[in-house]
Amino acid sequence: MEANLHKSAHAHDMPDPQELACRAQAGSLSAFALLVERYQSGVFNFVFRRVGNVEDAEDLTQEAFVRAWERINRYSTKWRFSTWLYTIASRLAINHLRSRNRRKIVEQNTENPERQANAVSARTQLSLDDHPDENIWNIAARILLGDQYTMLWLKYAEDLSSREIARVMGKSQVSVRVTLFRARERLADCLSTSEAQDTPPPATPAPIRTRSVSPLPEGVS
Repeated sequence: MEANLHKSAHAHDMPDPQELACRAQAGSLSAFALLVERYQSGVFNFVFRRVGNVEDAEDLTQEAFVRAWERINRYSTKWRFSTWLYTIASRLAINHLRSRNRRKIVEQNTENPERQANAVSARTQLSLDDHPDENIWNIAARILLGDQYTMLWLKYAEDLSSREIARVMGKSQVSVRVTLFRARERLADCLSTSEAQDTPPPATPAPIRTRSVSPLPEGVS
């Protein structure tokens, strides 16, 4: 299972992201455009898993790159650029959810808890036999709970360390390790055929919808 997930690491023919970030700090818009190209799909998927709405995820992805450009001089190479960027995206998603929760508190209080429990139960029954054409990441998106999918994706698709994931998610390293262990265990239980276990997932789960982010975020000059 772990070896299979590791096959999802990115392989991009472009300069090192930290080098690009340093060039962007020196005023290179083309360097920042390459960073946008490298990370826009990943940031969208990350944010979408947090907020659960395509339009909101697109807006927050755009905002994350706006913030990154505006604050590029604050970036330090002691962190990988991806860690810094995903931390910005995570904080935007958290603030968005808090605002949305305040607006929808009445609806949340009237949700049917039995219906929610049934939905969770149904998710745990999925296997590759039910969805033979799906890859591991698509299965993971359906059956992993809470932060399990997000942390697993940051670990294997974005190749972040437990320390970096802890920074992005605002969790302790112990919490990250426990969550990753449970996520791998849960996912392994659902991969019921040996053939499926030998099929590597793509570098990232396919986004629900893609929309290019402007190299220079809108409103920034």
